[in-house]
Amino acid sequence: MKTGYPNAFVAGAIFFLLAAQSAAAPRIDLAARFARIQADPARLQAALEAGRERAILCSVCHGEDGNSRRPDVPNLAGQNPHYLWKQIDNFATGRRKNFVMQALAKDFSDEDKLNLAIYFSSNTPRTARPDPRLAPRGAKLFRQHCAACHGPDGHGTRDYARLAGQRRAYLIATLTAFRDGNRKRRSNIMSAQTRDLTDQDIAALATYLSALE
Repeated sequence: MKTGYPNAFVAGAIFFLLAAQSAAAPRIDLAARFARIQADPARLQAALEAGRERAILCSVCHGEDGNSRRPDVPNLAGQNPHYLWKQIDNFATGRRKNFVMQALAKDFSDEDKLNLAIYFSSNTPRTARPDPRLAPRGAKLFRQHCAACHGPDGHGTRDYARLAGQRRAYLIATLTAFRDGNRKRRSNIMSAQTRDLTDQDIAALATYLSALE
């Protein structure tokens, strides 16, 4: 005699599978939202103004336009808006750990994140002065270790940060932490790419990238 248990079990399994897929899915369609805003001059201007206003909360460390005020804080100017949105959201949800960033981001709505991402991405990072002594070595290391993911010009993608024009001290600290395995934010790719870099390699790479437009 059939008890109905298998059907109930299957139904339950399907329910939990769909729930898991729903939880893993993004809350908004980033590509569609960005495309609609960028295709409408009025909406784009409104997003830029709203983002500029919201960025006041970020300006103490990251500067009013996303060019950071401190050498150990990353520039946000010129980053890919998709990448920026995801990082803000990661802080908001606790997937990335930083006391200050988590405290700020948890109160941002999805609209706030969109506006901030659009605003910061529209600005240009201020590059450092080039160092001709380290540029050739830094350029070679960039092509070997970074260009495949971060782009041939270092401008980043939806999934990887812009490195061009980034703060030198921040790059050195970040690359060293990935190499030494003491970052709270783990990345197997970054660990593999930095594993064999010397301190001199990292200094050359960071110096080259900080001056890259």
